[in-house]
Amino acid sequence: VIAAVVCRSILDPGCQWLGTVYRTTTEDEILITIDDGPDPHDTPLLLDLLDKHDTKAIFFMIGEKVRAHPDLAREVIRRGHEIGNHTFTHPQGSFWCAGPWRTRREIAACQQVIEEATGKKPRLFRAPVGHRNLFTHPVCAVLGLDVMGWNRRGYDAVEKDADRVLARILPEMSRGDIVLLHEATPIAEQVVGRVLKRKGELGV
Repeated sequence: VIAAVVCRSILDPGCQWLGTVYRTTTEDEILITIDDGPDPHDTPLLLDLLDKHDTKAIFFMIGEKVRAHPDLAREVIRRGHEIGNHTFTHPQGSFWCAGPWRTRREIAACQQVIEEATGKKPRLFRAPVGHRNLFTHPVCAVLGLDVMGWNRRGYDAVEKDADRVLARILPEMSRGDIVLLHEATPIAEQVVGRVLKRKGELGV
């Protein structure tokens, strides 16, 4: 029983047992979040799409990618968007079982490189694929980070068919949703564009 409880609290991105995870917004809005950048191909395209639809987003960025493309991180901030912490190396297969030292290193290093690139310290953290570990919330608390999840997703990081991705997101998308999207995928521009179009149709 204890093992089952621990597994669920770690592997269920929406589980609140380890600490608070923000999965919806209380604002009268649909919050667009975009993970896994910055990407030299997708980030500029997505920024233009967001401008076209008059929408601000939260980009959860990977630290080593920010170090490689600090200009893109700065451009995201310049355009009025927010950058969140998505760990330094995005160890999606092992972050869930990381110990306290590695957890802090991943989060703190990402925090540092984003602040150095943009002059702004992130206030939000999202774990790789949403899988936290027993030390995620204590480390985030020390670093002044809130943990953000999502309640609407299309699995666009693994699914290559944009229509299938959108079929999981669009029919029930509504005010209060936090939508999880990704860049650095072959369908990023198409998926984000359609989500933003639907958001506009809903008047949000």
